[in-house]
Amino acid sequence: MDAELTRRYGNVRQAMAESELDALVVSGSEYSGVEGSVTYLSGFQIVHRYAYVVVPAEGEPQIVFPNEARYVGEHRKAQLEQVFHDRPGEHIAAMARDRGWRRVGVYGLDYIMSVRDYRALEGLELVPFDVEFDLARAVKSDAELESVRESVRINEDGFEAFRAAYEPGKTAAEVMAPAEELFVERGCGRLTMNMVLIGPEFAIANSGPISTMFIVSRPQPRSTNSSSAGAITSAAVFPGSYAARNASKPSSLMRTLSRTDSSSASLLTARARSNSTSNGTSSRPSSAR
Repeated sequence: MDAELTRRYGNVRQAMAESELDALVVSGSEYSGVEGSVTYLSGFQIVHRYAYVVVPAEGEPQIVFPNEARYVGEHRKAQLEQVFHDRPGEHIAAMARDRGWRRVGVYGLDYIMSVRDYRALEGLELVPFDVEFDLARAVKSDAELESVRESVRINEDGFEAFRAAYEPGKTAAEVMAPAEELFVERGCGRLTMNMVLIGPEFAIANSGPISTMFIVSRPQPRSTNSSSAGAITSAAVFPGSYAARNASKPSSLMRTLSRTDSSSASLLTARARSNSTSNGTSSRPSSAR
């Protein structure tokens, strides 16, 4: 386990101790689009199916996969012991019995963990641990912050590629292709989520008929004058209607920001900024998430 992963486990285990957990099960699923938690604690990126990282209060962690899919990503990148089981929940339940675990936290209890695995854990005290886990990983290292800065640079360049390709009459695929090519060349792989939104139902972005949406999450460093352990800022960026754009009338950007910290989750005000002063972003889930 490298130094960065070791630091992350220190933060997570501190949160576990504060909640008096014997163990933590961190769920990740490509089906539900919530796989970054597993990457965060293992280095493994799920590309198919689902997986769990099992973190005991003491001892070595494991990453547990369903046996029906022996290849669900680049397994050589996992820095933990890998276990394959027909029913991962049964394996986790057996670990709990063997090690005397009673109180087990679960990240993704409501939205990620599969029903069959949840049922296998019957008899344990399962503690929802989403907020606590997210706050633990909101405290970023210098390496993680640089990873996010790199992600944002790629996002900005990708948006500029999209804007340069746009012409009335082109299809969504034609205008997105240069951006996707750039993202792949810059190492994003299949981790982007780029959409061209067409139709009146997306008029929130702009009064015109065509809009694009790019999303990026940025962690905020620990404040020196706040008790917050850290925060995450997410932005949904709508670069506006390019069908209505011309050289003398820059399009507007609508950005909705949400900030989560240790005391609240609140929606900040939507802001509009001109293309002449800001760039849009696409999403690249980075290792810092």
